[in-house]
Amino acid sequence: MAIDNSISNPFDPKNPLTIVTILNTIKLNFTNYLSWKTQIESIPIGYHLFKFIDGTHPCPPKTIITNNTTSINPAYQTWLRQDKLLFGALVGTISQKLVPLVLWCTTSAETWTVLVNIYAHPSRGNIKQIKDNLKNISKGSQTIIDYIQAIKIKADELATLGKPLDIDDLIEKVLEGLNDTFRPVINAVNSRDTAITFDELHEKLINRELALHKSSSSVSVTAYSTHTHRSNQRFHQSPTPSASQQYNRPMHLFWANVSGVELRGMLSLSAHSFANGFQMQLHLHIKSIHLHLVRIHHSNLKFM
Repeated sequence: MAIDNSISNPFDPKNPLTIVTILNTIKLNFTNYLSWKTQIESIPIGYHLFKFIDGTHPCPPKTIITNNTTSINPAYQTWLRQDKLLFGALVGTISQKLVPLVLWCTTSAETWTVLVNIYAHPSRGNIKQIKDNLKNISKGSQTIIDYIQAIKIKADELATLGKPLDIDDLIEKVLEGLNDTFRPVINAVNSRDTAITFDELHEKLINRELALHKSSSSVSVTAYSTHTHRSNQRFHQSPTPSASQQYNRPMHLFWANVSGVELRGMLSLSAHSFANGFQMQLHLHIKSIHLHLVRIHHSNLKFM
């Protein structure tokens, strides 16, 4: 946000000076030059002061000669004061670690030029480093928003340096860094006859992530079996633990073949869903076992 205040100009009363205080701005650091530049440029342009920064409004002579008399140039004093006000605001948007880079600058134009030369015209090795960093980005455990943002930051850095990525290459990079849980989206994009836009891909990936999150946080257990209805057979449902969900299925009849000896008992299922996963318990109620259990059959039992 910028707060604009005008102060009187004794050297040119008809043209007051503009104080621009830039608040809540992005502080320039080693990695965010493009974002910083986008925000900072807009404010002085809006106040018609960017001409001081880009050098198109150079400093007038310090003195003028009138009737063979040398005197202070009012235009110089006006320019100097306005530029110093802008210079101070500009330096205030630079992180403390980078301020030493502009310590020897005396004007807003000099400050701007130094920063452009450092961050907008880096070496060939710097460009290669950014490309390598981009190549090594993968989704991993990041959210889709964080993953896409990491790629966009590097792509924007390359664009600032005059090496923009082709949109098809950018989309291919996004797809390459995804894991198999996003395979449906990957296959859908690769099978399209027309190219997908970056925004459309971003939306599809977010929707897929939301679907995966919803699926992993919800446990749906359904058992289809032959029910034994007896008035004295009821499954006790424990109180639901805090911060979790509990699912209980009633007892079902099962039979087991134990070396030719048939046993009968009851089977029940319970599951607890927590924020970070779930726990499922399968209970077998058998009166006694005399031999080694070979296999268990349960009629039409399915878990979905």
